[in-house]
This record gives sequence, structure tokens and C-alpha cells, in this order.
Amino acid sequence: MNMNSSNLILLLISLLLFVTPLSEAWLRIKWPVDQIRFKPPSLPMKKITIINKMSHAIAIKCYGGDHNRDLGSDWVEPGAKTSFEFCYPVSPKTSFKCIINGGSIVAYQQSYECANNKHCKWKIYDDFTKVYSWKRENWLHHDYETPIWKPRCFPSGFCIDNPRLPFKVNRLPPQGC
Repeated sequence: MNMNSSNLILLLISLLLFVTPLSEAWLRIKWPVDQIRFKPPSLPMKKITIINKMSHAIAIKCYGGDHNRDLGSDWVEPGAKTSFEFCYPVSPKTSFKCIINGGSIVAYQQSYECANNKHCKWKIYDDFTKVYSWKRENWLHHDYETPIWKPRCFPSGFCIDNPRLPFKVNRLPPQGC
């Protein structure tokens, strides 16, 4: 082996020993692989707002999904409002339901408008309720004195029924998204 080839081999070995750590460091700066973690796409936060327009305080409990997801409950003074926030997938068939002490239920079935806008707003009165229509940009009046065995449904997909179910107030924290 002549001198040139041994110098070349030494040069290659030194380059490998010196350049490899530098290239790894450069790659870590450029692409911090150990810091990249798979994050599932987060779901947008959704909200139900209830405004008590009655002359007395009400206890209210809300459900989402197929009425199996307890969104919590709250005590709402006259003129006050409360909100229930949550995040999970909704579809045009998702329904939101809130039970008021005294037994009235406001159920928003086929709630595509509500779900797409990610915010359902209701005003609760003694003998009727209003739901906010984001498409019409106004409050829609609905009577909710209908027996439970035959809920009244409207063309917009808003349904109301009237059972008598007692419940306790237990405020749940917002669910993480």
C-alpha cells in the first residue's frame, strides 16, 4: 500500500468519525424525530347555552349524542345562563337534550344546524322555549307541552317532549378535546 492510499483511508475514517456525529446533530436540528409525536386530530369544542327566562330558578341537566353522554347539570337563577361544553363527533342525527326541573325536556333531534355551527342556544320560558336558528339568524318559538309518548317534532328537526324525571345537580368539568 502506498502513502496516498493510506492517507486516503485515514481521511475517510476521520471523516466518518467526525462527520457522522455532526450529521446526526444536524438532522436532529432539522428533524427532531424524538420530539415528533403523533397527535390525533383534535375535535372542535361544542357548546350548549341555556338562558333561564322563567321567574324562578331551575335545575337543568343536559345530554348529548344518543342521550347517553351526560354533559352535566347546573342550577340556573332567573335571567341567568349556563353553558355545557363538550367535544366528540356529531352528525346530522346527533341530538342534544336538556331536562328541566318540573320535567320539561328540550330535545334538539336531527340537529345538523346546531352541530355544524358548534353552538346550540335555548331560551327557556314557563310554557314555551325558543331555539336560536343560525340559518335564519333569529329565535324560533316552540311550545313544549306535549306528552312524552308522542314528542312534537318540527320541520327544522326540533323535537320536544314532557316527562317527569327527578335528578340531582352535578356540574361536570368540560371534557378535554
